[in-house]
Amino acid sequence: MAVLKIIDFSHVALNVTDIERSTNFYKNIIGLKGIFEDELPDGIGFSSGFITPAGVTVELIQIMGMPIQAKEYTTTLAFSVDSLEQAKASLLMEDIEVKNEMEFSGVKMLFINDPDGHNIEISQFPGGVSCAAKMY
Repeated sequence: MAVLKIIDFSHVALNVTDIERSTNFYKNIIGLKGIFEDELPDGIGFSSGFITPAGVTVELIQIMGMPIQAKEYTTTLAFSVDSLEQAKASLLMEDIEVKNEMEFSGVKMLFINDPDGHNIEISQFPGGVSCAAKMY
């Protein structure tokens, strides 16, 4: 028997060094809908929240004076698109470096980094599927 009884998935939080720059990236490059922008208590920092089309919340947190050292290939946020080629072209037009393009099990993907180096996967699933969980 599990120790916890999880009732839902709450959110993913990423530490960032510049809340305005990262908010702009997730809103205007990734295309997520902003749902909140808050100042944290006691002047410790700022927080921005976004909602994905699947209803997952991504929260960005800037803690004042806290250095961020995102390690490439450790944590990955993965988003799906209808057309990977169209997504790639749009990213390149915005001077976003596209790397590690690959395909396996019919899933086409590429990787980019956000302004703080967080790894982001952009995938196109086969047969109109929108996420990994729906492939199985």
